[in-house]
Amino acid sequence: MENILRRPDLNNSEFRCEKPFFLPAEFDEGCLLPAYQQINYPNPFVVTVYFGGKYGERLDPQLFNYDTLKLRMYEQYPKGDVFVLSVDSPCVFEVKTIVDYETINRKTLKRRSGDTTPGPSYSPLVSGLVIRALANQQFEYFDTKGNDEVTQELINIAARHQPEKIIPLAATAYKRSHYSKNGERLTIDRDLSYYECIQVGSDLVFVRKLRSVLPIVEVKHDQKVTTSYFEKYLMNPSIVPLKPNETKGVRLRKMLLEEQRLLYLEPELDLKSEEEWTVIERELKLDTTTDPREYLATLEIQEDDISLGISVNDITYQYFFLGGECSVCIMSRGLDSNFPRVIKYKKDIENKNGVLVREESVIPYSEKSLTAILAELGINSIKPRTSPIFSRQRCERKIYFHSSGNVYTVYADHCSVEEIDPRYNEKTWVPLDQIEIEYEGKIVTGQETVTDNCSDLLDNEFELVATIIFETATLAGLDPKNLTTRKYDWISCQS
Repeated sequence: MENILRRPDLNNSEFRCEKPFFLPAEFDEGCLLPAYQQINYPNPFVVTVYFGGKYGERLDPQLFNYDTLKLRMYEQYPKGDVFVLSVDSPCVFEVKTIVDYETINRKTLKRRSGDTTPGPSYSPLVSGLVIRALANQQFEYFDTKGNDEVTQELINIAARHQPEKIIPLAATAYKRSHYSKNGERLTIDRDLSYYECIQVGSDLVFVRKLRSVLPIVEVKHDQKVTTSYFEKYLMNPSIVPLKPNETKGVRLRKMLLEEQRLLYLEPELDLKSEEEWTVIERELKLDTTTDPREYLATLEIQEDDISLGISVNDITYQYFFLGGECSVCIMSRGLDSNFPRVIKYKKDIENKNGVLVREESVIPYSEKSLTAILAELGINSIKPRTSPIFSRQRCERKIYFHSSGNVYTVYADHCSVEEIDPRYNEKTWVPLDQIEIEYEGKIVTGQETVTDNCSDLLDNEFELVATIIFETATLAGLDPKNLTTRKYDWISCQS
């Protein structure tokens, strides 16, 4: 298969040829020297994210049959079975449009967002901003980066396919070597892996689905050159041209179309029924002596079977109705009445199968619902006693176990009254600094069965996460203590 790519830095009548070949697994790159000069870059590992269209609830796994949108990052280390896309990674964004699809030597117009040198100085674009701009079809973002040609191509592509959103669907990861000789370039990709993307909360999680043992070499030269040096002097029967259905993009399309897709499942905690996946809730609270948010945002975990999600910051304003062991909390993301409110309440502790649990519900706020809940829990609804309003400033990150697919969330909270409630502005309030760990759910493939027979595994994983958090928080000087303090306890004892 031969692709002819129009070079955007050349006159429109000039093209570059790209010819991909499979190499034998044992291919020795030393045979390319000294005919070719090897070019070494500090970030040899490449991650290429492919985008597709979202149409309502339906995703387009074709990755645009005639147009390809790719975000490419160059990194120092290889990816494992699972990785989370870092939103602040520098990247190169590439738009490839088929100009003449029907001919054997198809012509492709390629546009790139700035410098593509895989070194420290390559494109200043940030992956998270690129993804957000594509999802919202805010293509003017690329104009601000001096890439008006990229912007125009994206406008054309959006007009052709009319997606509601443009989102990441899959990725490839590999180690790339570079060679050059008199204008002819070779790139050799080894340890090629194919990943499917699934969104879990704010994280874009990539799970490895396929591996390829055969390296791929791409020979790139000017169209005026009939036969490359590589083809003329280094070809042998073990080096096989790729067929059109064997390219990375086509293999990704087949993977998404023919294999079971990834799903994210959240269990019903403590609520037993034959139809639902249920687990006993696992939760750990660690009180700390100082605000733990920066600690969590900068946390690194050196475990082969674990990936950390991105750091997400959030703030809510809350107050409690005070009454015995039951808690009713009103929550909002702003103090202004325009912000929607919710009611979060927990019923009395019950004993289920020998385990002490507490059932929690969150519903939209209404006076009718609040009155009914207060009455059910035995709290005086005529003259209820309430806590001061406090802010909960939160940083959260998810932890992904590669082998099991289980997902845990770590929260770092700083709660304070801060004089936002005028009734209590003359009193000094002790803030609550706390780390919480909770089990969240599981990434599964297609119709993979999830059963309740996972308690031992969950216990072991939860213990590992708890140990990691306790030890790293101690090293960070937070002096964590397992006091099981609830926010209800903290604010009610000061009210």
